[in-house]
Amino acid sequence: MKIRNIILIKYLIVLFASAILFSCSSIHYDEMVIIGNIKEKQNIVFNIDKDRPVHSVLIKLIGEIEGTAVLNIVSNEGIQDTLKLGKGAIDQSINKEWYSDKCILEYKPLDVKSGQITIKYKIKYIK
Repeated sequence: MKIRNIILIKYLIVLFASAILFSCSSIHYDEMVIIGNIKEKQNIVFNIDKDRPVHSVLIKLIGEIEGTAVLNIVSNEGIQDTLKLGKGAIDQSINKEWYSDKCILEYKPLDVKSGQITIKYKIKYIK
């Protein structure tokens, strides 16, 4: 019984320490957008300060869909990346080098029946 309690205590300490480390290193995103009608095509335009040079963009997708969809990441030069979103839970992070003053996410549902997707993003500027 004592060994079991010691193992449980060690497990809880590791779990607690991991939670503290994770919360300290978590990313603070600048903006959050919820895709309104999950069944319709939508464009999400990022707010980028055109007076400051950009070097990367961080994107976090969280949610769940019943069906499949495509998400294109678009710059001034066209589509830079395409994500295929499948049925079920969505929890994806994207960190891309970015040097354009334009960033648009093109959401295209293929056969989505229901769900919700929240998009968080952060624009990183050259200092």
